[in-house]
Amino acid sequence: ELKAVKERFYQSTDRQPDLEFIHDGYLSDLSNEAFLHAICNRQHIILRSGTGSGKTYFSYQIAEAWHDTTQYPTIIAAPLNAIIEQQRSGNKNPNFGFCTAANLQSEIQNFRECGFVGLFVNYDNLKAAAAAALEMFGGYNLIVDESHQITTAFGYKPDVVRDVLNVAATANKTLFLSATPSLLGLDSFYFIDVKRSTPPPTPKIIYHTTGVLCALVETVCGIKPRSG
Repeated sequence: ELKAVKERFYQSTDRQPDLEFIHDGYLSDLSNEAFLHAICNRQHIILRSGTGSGKTYFSYQIAEAWHDTTQYPTIIAAPLNAIIEQQRSGNKNPNFGFCTAANLQSEIQNFRECGFVGLFVNYDNLKAAAAAALEMFGGYNLIVDESHQITTAFGYKPDVVRDVLNVAATANKTLFLSATPSLLGLDSFYFIDVKRSTPPPTPKIIYHTTGVLCALVETVCGIKPRSG
């Protein structure tokens, strides 16, 4: 049984994309016909695209396109409040709302009254947003940004992870976005891999040595001299 379980993991992580191609620009600039057809017509999709390719911005376009074809709003889930607030501060589209625990009830009320095309929400409040969308509109589409966080962020409470997966299971259309997606248990999803012709630049790491840092290092080394 253990051998079979191991093989199952390998099959999930080594899966070949259903569609792959090279694109060095932003996702919003893509004109690949097979890609656009899959986004519009596939019910469950995993999209792997590198950091800085504009996945979150692309969510706005997908939500509007899906609304035209399904008449359902799209809930766009992200792991952190900071991502929701960042999108709120830069938003210039009145068809989208931004929901965190601080404004959950008021933003859901706006969802009802304004008829948003899309609603950004953090993972913790996704269940409530999806229930409201189901009640108000009879259904919803779902985009999960940074979807690898569902399986790789060990700090998440198990009930939050279950909520995200349950909401995904009852969505009309689902898209998982990530630069490093987890493929485990998503065999039914259509897997799209957008690659770059050249790797993205490696971030430059700069260390700032201060008196405080030196004191901390000396203290740690003094307490556990063999800790490395």
